[in-house]
Amino acid sequence: RQGGQATNLEACREAVANHPDDPAALLRLAEVLAASHDYQEALQTALQVVQLATDDLRDSGRQLMLDVFRLLPDDSELTREYRRKLSMALF
Repeated sequence: RQGGQATNLEACREAVANHPDDPAALLRLAEVLAASHDYQEALQTALQVVQLATDDLRDSGRQLMLDVFRLLPDDSELTREYRRKLSMALF
């Protein structure tokens, strides 16, 4: 299973490298990163989706960030930092 995740992660990274401004590719990468417990990079990538997308993908990026926040402790520095960044990106 981990080998499949690694392959999937590599494929997602390659897709983003080929199309760095594609919110759909970024969202898929963020999802794979979150599933791999790489929460910081997942949050950063999902934040890019929120900043770049103007449609349902924007909301999907926001929702992914909220899901990751729920996985982290409330007093997590990562949670505080990315909640602030998300708030700034939305308003």
